[in-house]
Amino acid sequence: MPEARAPLSRLRLLPLRLVQFTAVQLACCAFPIAVFLGMAASVLVWNRVDMPLARYDALLIYVLVVQLAFVALRLETWRELAVICAFHLIGLALEVFKVRVGSWTYPEAGVVRLGGVPIFSGFMYASVGGDRYRMPTAVSFLLIGVFLWLAENLGTFLNAWRYPDQQAGWHLVHVGKLGSWALLVTLSFVLVAAVKAEEGVLYGDGEARVSAPPRTRRTR
Repeated sequence: MPEARAPLSRLRLLPLRLVQFTAVQLACCAFPIAVFLGMAASVLVWNRVDMPLARYDALLIYVLVVQLAFVALRLETWRELAVICAFHLIGLALEVFKVRVGSWTYPEAGVVRLGGVPIFSGFMYASVGGDRYRMPTAVSFLLIGVFLWLAENLGTFLNAWRYPDQQAGWHLVHVGKLGSWALLVTLSFVLVAAVKAEEGVLYGDGEARVSAPPRTRRTR
């Protein structure tokens, strides 16, 4: 009879946990992945073809189609869509403020704008949701910050927006931006938790209930 394997130590389990965490996030991030693919495709097309429509306006049409497709395919519910719309409005208001104070700019032309901000940008904030994975809160916030920093670098590289120090040419976003997302992450947790509490799936009889996780989305 084969001997039972000794339990793996926490340190030896760390790489496996990181792989599992990454796999879960990738599976949940179908919407932001679609957004980034749209951005990349639009850069290739608009740099080679004289299009009659501004790229930012085309991206707005694209994200609306993707959003409707997710609802039609039942990848998200109407209740989740309402939360997404709330994030969209909050994010758009934040964008207008940050652009006005010069934190970043949208360098390309576009007709559908509010306060100099293309409307499609709100969908980058609307890329939210939730999945269940037990881990220390501080570690989760750090990992979320790292993924957001990577997303920011990809977004600025695709010229979706630019920071003031990137106007002369693209370079990596400063790592100090990792801490700037703490407020947004906190707001995301509060809104998602509020929806789950309303649905009665956040708390059970003394124990957390596991519900079917909505798709988690984030690009900005």
